[in-house]
Amino acid sequence: MVAKPDTALLIVGHGSTVNPDSSSPTLAHAAEIRRRKIFGDVGCAFWKEEPSMRDAIFLFDPETVREVYVVPNFISEGYFTQTVIPLELAAAEHSGILQWIAFLPDFRPLRPDARFPNLLRQIGVPHNSTISITETNLSEIHDPGAQTHLSLRIGVKPRPNTQNGHVVRLAVSFYDLTKDNKFKPTDARTAYDWLTRDRDWTDATPKYLAATYVRPKTASPDGRRYGGFVVGVYFDGQLQDSRGNPPELLSLFPVPDRVALPPNAAPGPSQ
Repeated sequence: MVAKPDTALLIVGHGSTVNPDSSSPTLAHAAEIRRRKIFGDVGCAFWKEEPSMRDAIFLFDPETVREVYVVPNFISEGYFTQTVIPLELAAAEHSGILQWIAFLPDFRPLRPDARFPNLLRQIGVPHNSTISITETNLSEIHDPGAQTHLSLRIGVKPRPNTQNGHVVRLAVSFYDLTKDNKFKPTDARTAYDWLTRDRDWTDATPKYLAATYVRPKTASPDGRRYGGFVVGVYFDGQLQDSRGNPPELLSLFPVPDRVALPPNAAPGPSQ
């Protein structure tokens, strides 16, 4: 095999907080590949041990390493190799350093893959977006007449040189947790209102929308309580950015890549 001195190999294992020997095979594998001097550097990261996948950026010298090949060291392909590892490694702090992320055995690059923009959106890293989400701040409102009264402040910001005349749509969904800890679309009262009344999209400053969640004191049959939210922002019907809290909601209830625009649609929020 031809040596790749300007590349690095990152082997990702599961690890364990209980069994310290669980990482030994991955570390030994890395040591053997390092000995063969195929890559400029070889490192390991783990899901349940240190160094974590989010710390992988600190394992390699950005001055000498131009590409990083990521090899999941798992018994089979599945949830961790298809979702957890790409999401962890696509974190914002990695996006400028890990020029390419690829997976063995064929070193198929993930970054140009059609899935990569969606992975970035899931963890809040806009990818060539015209409109991006700048904040999602949730606060509790004192309301003696409600079991739960929450206000979600959402900020969205246009890219410089964006023109007016397009349809900007915010889609906000709240979710509940049932008594058996399952996420369900909420049946609480929800409302949405733009805080920024005059929305000039040529002005590259954030615009704000408030979404409210009110659950009355009357008990629900399945013991519902507030569970989380998902926000998506669309530009002319195309998804630009999304947020979820907790993040797993984005996997349980994926945000559509496109939404239909009604005739003569005007910019505004939606549920």
